[in-house]
Amino acid sequence: MLELLYNSPIRQGLTLLLMATSMIFACYSFRHFRRVVGKQENADRPMTIVRGLRGLIIALTTLAWAAGIYREQEWLLIIGLVILAQEMYEMGVLSLILRYGHTLSYGRDRIETPDTVAC
Repeated sequence: MLELLYNSPIRQGLTLLLMATSMIFACYSFRHFRRVVGKQENADRPMTIVRGLRGLIIALTTLAWAAGIYREQEWLLIIGLVILAQEMYEMGVLSLILRYGHTLSYGRDRIETPDTVAC
């Protein structure tokens, strides 16, 4: 099945498209990381790091796919897909935890501790 892709005239174009996508997501990722480094402590900082990590994961997996198509290595395509699925699942769970924690800390569901209870 993949022989059709490997012998296709669009193989090089698809490889270049995947490499360009990888570069775009790498720039997106580093922009988020740079935004975090320059700021003071704020509530959105952990989510900005997660967004940067998502972009970096997508950049690395699309680069693996481009290498797999260019070098005709099926294992690179499979490894890229497995890494993408596993990391996106972990990042989704982490995002959910961070958003819920942010709601608890700053929203209406705030848990009162001895420090925040008014006398």
